[in-house]
Parts: sequence; structure tokens; C-alpha cells
Amino acid sequence: MQKKCLLLFVFLCCHVFGYGQYENVWIFGTGTGLDFNQGDPPPFLTVPFDHGGMLTMSSASICNAAGELLFYTEGDFVWDRTGNKMPNGSHLTPFIPVKYQTVQINGQWVQYEDSLYSYTSGCQQGALIVPFPDDTNKYYLFSLRYMDNHDGNERYTNSLSGKLYYSVVDMRLNGGLGDVVAGEKAISVDSTSTFAELMTAAVGEDCNVWVVVNDHPVMGDSMEVFRAFEVNHLGVSQTPVISKPALSVYRPIDSANINRSSQYGHMRFSPDRTKLAVGAEYASYFIDRSSGRAKWWYNRMGYLYLYDFNPAIGTVSNRRIIDTSSGGTIDYFSEKWADSSVSYYSVCFSPNSQILYANAIPFLAQGEMYGKYGKKDIVGGIVQYDLSSNNIGTIRNSKIIIDNLKERRLNNIFNIQTDLKLGPDNKIYYHSGKSNPYDLKAGKWYGAIGRINFPNLSGMACQPDSLASSLFDVVNDGISFAQSLYDFPNDVPIIQPDTVYAVMDTIVCSVTKLNALHPSRTPTYHWDDGSTDSLRGITASGTYWVLTRDVCHYYMDTIHLTISNLEPVITVDSFNLSTTVPYNTYQWLINGNPIPNATGSTYTVLENGDYQVIVSNDIGWTDTAAIYKVTKVTGLKNV
Repeated sequence: MQKKCLLLFVFLCCHVFGYGQYENVWIFGTGTGLDFNQGDPPPFLTVPFDHGGMLTMSSASICNAAGELLFYTEGDFVWDRTGNKMPNGSHLTPFIPVKYQTVQINGQWVQYEDSLYSYTSGCQQGALIVPFPDDTNKYYLFSLRYMDNHDGNERYTNSLSGKLYYSVVDMRLNGGLGDVVAGEKAISVDSTSTFAELMTAAVGEDCNVWVVVNDHPVMGDSMEVFRAFEVNHLGVSQTPVISKPALSVYRPIDSANINRSSQYGHMRFSPDRTKLAVGAEYASYFIDRSSGRAKWWYNRMGYLYLYDFNPAIGTVSNRRIIDTSSGGTIDYFSEKWADSSVSYYSVCFSPNSQILYANAIPFLAQGEMYGKYGKKDIVGGIVQYDLSSNNIGTIRNSKIIIDNLKERRLNNIFNIQTDLKLGPDNKIYYHSGKSNPYDLKAGKWYGAIGRINFPNLSGMACQPDSLASSLFDVVNDGISFAQSLYDFPNDVPIIQPDTVYAVMDTIVCSVTKLNALHPSRTPTYHWDDGSTDSLRGITASGTYWVLTRDVCHYYMDTIHLTISNLEPVITVDSFNLSTTVPYNTYQWLINGNPIPNATGSTYTVLENGDYQVIVSNDIGWTDTAAIYKVTKVTGLKNV
């Protein structure tokens, strides 16, 4: 005899979860940092960032949910929270073994031992940390090689420029300090593509993250190309979602004299993940093949673009040009740019995603950087655009310079390049430069970080403060000081769990077990009796509940269970079979097989055999009667 039951899932329970402070410590530049755990404004801190004394633009750092630093990186090396390189944390992109690597710093060509050379340090967004969606102890570390690599003989090599790799850090290794997992280091991502020096990430809609890069322009390209690589419980997808939102407005010049080009700056998502902003510069330039040095720049232009982003499918669309300008062609080491030429270096959205901030900078040639041409007019700084109208003309007209970064003055010129980043306190931070006093003889600068205190407000109501942070000393020449503060760490995409429990209404037909089927990958279960298996044994009617969850989703089901046994009993009156009580439907059986057209409340037997009936009530519950054996039917067949 089969017994049937109905499960009813009847209510929705809401709850709000805390997300932790995963970006409470920023590490950047040459080992500078900000610690948001230590007060407001956050004080500076210093940490080891040892790779031969090289200055670095790229950086990324990650904390645990309590805001405690776990590790930091510039893309090619990774350090634990104590400042030591992880045992397997060197050369996170393929290492080219040559005696020296040669780089230019402040107009001087300097050689570094190749074992300390970073192929990502010159890439503004060359490092990115993505937590595993389903393992709180593991992290993907993405490394993007920049476009100005050398081969050790002061000649450029393009073979690995603009290539993307990832490694896996497991915090359970190295006594809890973390290490790069053996066999999971410098794994190539889409090896056939070459990317510009911009990389960012956004959380998707299904326990996933989109790592977004854009293709470096090459000869013959007519479209912009963005590639979004999905990171989920299965790993890093090698098949990106490709978006081509618009025609490219820049072109490499087809000339035998040009063998190097760069597209660099920053791109960032809005906090609501519906917008993507890009502030960057594109340039192609001539390489003196006897020295490997950049001499002439072509097609140098700056641009500020706004796009739509779909976090459900990873697509970039609807490009809107907020600003663009061209610097023309000049001798990089001797001539000057037009004062009206402006590039863009960094972008950042307000917490409400309605205001865009950008760093607008004048094109500076080397001669201008060293004061050869005297004071340069301020044409940039921190600019603000109001996006609330969603009208590109209105957005352009809303432009206002909120901080001209005049404190970055050196030798009568201005170096106003800076990153912008939203802090865990919902304020936007930027490098405001030096402040008084300045000891010229000692070469000592007193650096400061600026802050936009109310970034959701338009105009000067946002209250920019160029001296918001504590001061610190940098014993260096002024240009090196600017580089020592370089870019803030890349944004960390944190998958946040749902803030509500979802309802799952299900009909189950079994009185012995309840089966909680979670619609995701690696769920956990918690029943009202404390059991944690997906199956729950049931012996009686009553009210039960189960909580199921994965990294992102929570489901709370309350089950009102009524066990009802129809238990039909067959009775006989002469040769007529019926049941002791009426039911809604009937199907009579002989020897386990349905009898055609035998669907009434009674059935007249025509032959010997084992008779049963399947019955149901008005709400669909069904049951089957026990066998009633008929053995004395004679002479009735065909009657």
C-alpha cells in the first residue's frame, strides 16, 4: 500500500548580512599604504615592496572579513602580511632569464637584476585579486604584463607584452601566511589576444565575477574590443564574452618606424555594476633601435568614455564620449605639447553611481617635466561629471574642476597625474601631492592624500580636501616622489550574499523522507532538528523547516506536512467489486494491469485474477488498494 503526502512552502524570511572589510588596508607604490582600521583619516603605513627598488604603478591588496591584511602584490610578486615574499610568490608571469632588465626612471636608464624585474609594474592595472566564489581560503591573482618590456639589451620585445595570466593563492599554506599553489602559477588566459594596460572586475548575478580587459589596438582594427572572462565555481573561463560597443577612435599609424604603442590609464565599474568608465591615453611611438629608447610619439590622444554594463551576461555597450583630445606629434625629449591638450589617467564613481570623477592631465613632454619651458598653465586636475541626466550633452556641460592639484608643482611645472579610488568609508581618495614644508636641499617632500568627503553631491558640495591625510616624508627628488605614490590598489570584487531568503514551493510525495534540493553548486543544509544532510527522515505530520545556502543564495523553507493515507479497501457484492468509501477517481486493475474503461466506482468481474483499484481524492492524492483475489468465477466470460 502506498501512502502520499503534500508539502506546502508558505513564507518568506528576510535578513541583512554584513560583508566584511576586504579593502581596509591599501598597499601601493613603493610600499606605501593606507590603513582604514586605524582612524579617520586613515594613517599612512609602510611595508616591504622589494623588487630591486623599482617603482610600481600596479598593485592589489586584500584583507579578511575583519579588515586584517592578508597579502599584497604588484602582479609579478606577492608578499604575505608580514612583508615577506611568499615562497612560491615570484614571477607570476613567465620569467625571461637575461642578465639585466633596463628601465627608464626620471630620464635615467637604470639596470636591474632580472630576478627582481617586474613585468607588470608599469601597467596601471596590472594586478587584480579575485576571491574564489566557493572557497574563502583561496584567491585568484591576475597579472597583466605591460606594453613596454625590454629584452635586456635595451631593445623592446613584444612576444609577451599585453598578455594576461593568473595564479592561485591558498591562505592555508605556509603556516597560514599563504602561498601560491604549486602548478597553479602563471597560467595563460586567452594567449592569442594582446591587451591594453587596463584591467578591472565586477561581480556578476550568479555567484560569479567578470574580469574585464580590452584589446590593445592593432593595425586594421576598426572596433573597440572588450573581453569579459567569467570566474565561477568551475574556475576561470578561457572563452570570454566579447563586446564591440563602437568604432575605435584611435588607430596605430602604419609605418616601419613605429614598433611600439601603448594604451594606458584606468577603467572602473560603478558600484551598482551598470556602468563602466574608461579614462586613458593612447599613443604610438618610434623606437631608436640602437638604444631601445622612446623618441617620437604619434597619435597621442586622451579620452574619457562611459559605457553600459550588464552584470548578468558580462557585456559592454552604448559608448558615450564624454571628452577626447589629441596631442599631435612631437619630439618627446625636446619639444612641448599644446597647452590645450588633455589626457585622462583615472576614473572613479560616487557610491550612488550618479557622479563620475576623473583625473584630467596635460600632455607633458620630458622637457616640460624638467621645467625647460617654464610654468605650464593648469588645464586639468580632479574633474567631476554629473551622470544623473543620462544625457551626454548635459553630462559634458556639468564638468567642473574640483581640485586643480596645485600642490603638485615642481620647478614651475605641474605633475598632476593621480589615481582615484573609492574607500571603504565611501569617500574618494587621490594623490594631492606635496604640502609645505619642503626641504629642497635634503630633497624631502611631505606628501599628502586628498579626499572627496561627500562624493554623492555635485559641484563643490562634494567637499574636496587636498590635505585630508596624515603627512609623511619621502626622501627623493620630486618626480620620484610622484611615482612613489603612484596608483592605489585595484578594486576587489566581493561576491555578496542575498539579503533575503527565497521561497521554494514544491509538492513532494513521500512520507519517509524530505529532500531539500538546492538549485546551486555547493550548498549546505540546516534542518530544524539540527541535521545537516539534504535528506530528512519523516514519521509524522507536522511543521518542519530547512535553511539551504551557497556563497550567494539563501533559501528558507517552512514545510507544513500533513500525512494522509487514503487506504482504499475492496468489498464484494456477488460479482461486483467496490470500495468501502467513495473517492474522486478510480482505475481498476487485474494482475497489476489497468482494465480498459474500468474507471467507475464499481466493477463487475468477468474472470478470476488479482484485482486492485487506484483511487484519488479531490486534491490529487492517490493510493492503491491491496489485492483482492477472485477464484470462483465460472461461466461469466463473454456474458
